[in-house]
Amino acid sequence: MPSYHALGALPPKRHMVFRGDDGNLLYEEIFGTEGFSGIYS
Repeated sequence: MPSYHALGALPPKRHMVFRGDDGNLLYEEIFGTEGFSGIYS
């Protein structure tokens, strides 16, 4: 069974669109140093 690690509030659904104050799309980026291991894989 997979484990999940969350920081902050979760959105009400999986794929959400967030816009900045200027109306442009904001992108989510994940950066890791361990490759495909741990909580990111």
